[in-house]
Amino acid sequence: GDQIAFCMCNPPFFGSTLDIKQTNDSTLVGTKEELVCEGGEEKFVEGIIQDSIRLKHRVRWYTTMLGKKSSVKTVLRMLREADVKNIVTTAFLQGRTSRWGVGWCYEPARIQDTALRASVNHNVYIAAR
Repeated sequence: GDQIAFCMCNPPFFGSTLDIKQTNDSTLVGTKEELVCEGGEEKFVEGIIQDSIRLKHRVRWYTTMLGKKSSVKTVLRMLREADVKNIVTTAFLQGRTSRWGVGWCYEPARIQDTALRASVNHNVYIAAR
């Protein structure tokens, strides 16, 4: 079948509406359905990882954004447990807001083989050649 270049995920960051109330973040915009998933972003991304195992030859790259730094470690552990060897991470810093990105691929090509990395102000930007 056809190969899809990438799957990009921006999961619901919160496990409950109570989690939202405890953040004191006035920049949150979205409906409950967009912001809340039972189990939070880690559980949502776990489903994406399971899908990626099933569809590994159909989608070249999987990416997800994470709203909690602690979730990065959990997602990396899940990927390693799934025997994913090709993993990249980055941080997105915008004013006082930080988000983290995780990408993975089942192909042997590393991201630097197909992209140019440049470090600017301690942020990593990836741009296609």
